[in-house]
Amino acid sequence: MSSLNDDERYGNKWVNKDNLLNVLPLFCASRDEISEKGGIYGEKDYRVIDTVYKTSDGGKKYQKDKQFIQDCLLWSLCIHYNQCSPNGKIWKCGEDLLLEEMKNTEIWKMYKELVKETNLNGLYNIERYNKEGHGKLWKEHTLFPKVALLKHMLQKFFSKNIRNK
Repeated sequence: MSSLNDDERYGNKWVNKDNLLNVLPLFCASRDEISEKGGIYGEKDYRVIDTVYKTSDGGKKYQKDKQFIQDCLLWSLCIHYNQCSPNGKIWKCGEDLLLEEMKNTEIWKMYKELVKETNLNGLYNIERYNKEGHGKLWKEHTLFPKVALLKHMLQKFFSKNIRNK
């Protein structure tokens, strides 16, 4: 569950509208930057690198925490770790499931602004965007500052709203 399977690339195991909200917390747990890199704000703790904590304590209890599920959905749709194709089913499916209050967050608004500007879904795809051949200069001065800010906001959001739960 460290990647999202989109467009049925792996047969019928695709994450779909019926199971998306229940499996996203597993994706979030597997993509924890702190355990992957040993920290996120400069200081490293080498004891936690490559240690991902996934516990079965409580079983499916996390699925009843609707705010936690929505936080996982917002983070998963916006984060660059979600490497789904720009036209994958996950975008429509996820946006349909995202509550209106989550669509009013600064993170979602910034993400949607980037989607509108590039006409691509997914931060991973947006980072590789080349507007009309302007390439690096356009990216560095127009796109990358917004992407970098969004990534920072997503790190803080993950640490505050997802990691501890």
